Amino acid sequence: STVLNPHQSKFIKISFNPIEEDSAFTNIIINHNDTHLRDTVIAFGRGSTYLSISYEKGWNIFSLPLLVKNTKLSNILPNASSLAFSYSNSNYTPNDSLKNGVGYWIKLNNNQEVLFLGYKKLVDSIDVTAGWNLIGMISFQISVNNIIFEPSTIQASPFYGYEQGYATASFLYPGKGYWIKVNGDGKIILTQIIK
Repeated sequence: STVLNPHQSKFIKISFNPIEEDSAFTNIIINHNDTHLRDTVIAFGRGSTYLSISYEKGWNIFSLPLLVKNTKLSNILPNASSLAFSYSNSNYTPNDSLKNGVGYWIKLNNNQEVLFLGYKKLVDSIDVTAGWNLIGMISFQISVNNIIFEPSTIQASPFYGYEQGYATASFLYPGKGYWIKVNGDGKIILTQIIK
């Protein structure tokens, strides 16, 4: 607590860390000598969350399910036996840093349960180019029926996931990556909101 005299100012630093995941608000009330006046400052913060996701021995299509602070592959999957391979314009590119919205091929020497700590990614707008695209996911499971394509006519295949073989996907899951073919450049919008 501090006291200010009339016409005096002072810098006050207040730290606010929500104890629960997602967004949280709190009010900071400033009282005056005049009991009829008071100011309220609203503080906003976001609590981090965690997700635990299983991956199988061998090749997996992987994506970041949360917004994480350190995106280095060696930090997220220290036991990976390969770099992370993204796919764009008919080429695979090795990566040692990962990005949200991108799907990656990653090889593991054994089954792994990976614990991610970060902030939920509620929506993503992913640029896609004509042909096959390897995309990542947001922090929530979504039905393929709720995925938005812009323009709406570009979808040219079902979504394909991979777990010891390819399979069409009815739902997309956090931490996984998916193949999708489009017949023109555009965007895929992933959101928890039902269209």
